[in-house]
Amino acid sequence: MKASIEEVYLTLDFSFKALKNVCSRKSPFGFLCLAALIDYLSKLAYGGNLKDWERYIKFITEFFPLKYRNFQYKTGKQVLPQQIYYVLRNGMVHSFTLIPDEKGRKYGGRSNSIILYHRREAKRDRLIHLGNYRNRHGRFDDAALFIMEDFFEDTKIAAHKLIKKACHSPSLRKEIQAWYIKYPPITGGFKISLIQ
Repeated sequence: MKASIEEVYLTLDFSFKALKNVCSRKSPFGFLCLAALIDYLSKLAYGGNLKDWERYIKFITEFFPLKYRNFQYKTGKQVLPQQIYYVLRNGMVHSFTLIPDEKGRKYGGRSNSIILYHRREAKRDRLIHLGNYRNRHGRFDDAALFIMEDFFEDTKIAAHKLIKKACHSPSLRKEIQAWYIKYPPITGGFKISLIQ
């Protein structure tokens, strides 16, 4: 069995259409789904050649818009890709919380390093995606603000960038196709109303 890069693209496109509905709802589940999808995209890009944390962080650094790599916390540290791994991927996807586990904290994961918003609430509060967030009460003193709709679009951009790169790189294309065949993503079985 062989999968073309076009098939991979169409499958990812279908996933984004389905996720658009999830991400439009005022809940954290869109962030959870996107964090899981980033994990899958990182596996397409690098297969099993790297440790989970290396692969995930490398994917964000290489394929997401530069603003993720360049985001600077108040402390001066530029560690947003690591925080996305520890807070969204490990915390949210694997533990259903935004608090990194003990091992994650040991390696730099920090509670309250990412704050989640939807565009409507962000507009109301005059906040921007990947802005430095600090509330009046000081509880969230040094956080990156994530706006769902922007994070969704940036994840989509990263996926398209991966596919575009694969079109010009036979070795990457082969890696993507091998992973896609070995571990096909969730597809099919959805009613059309889910993706409208």
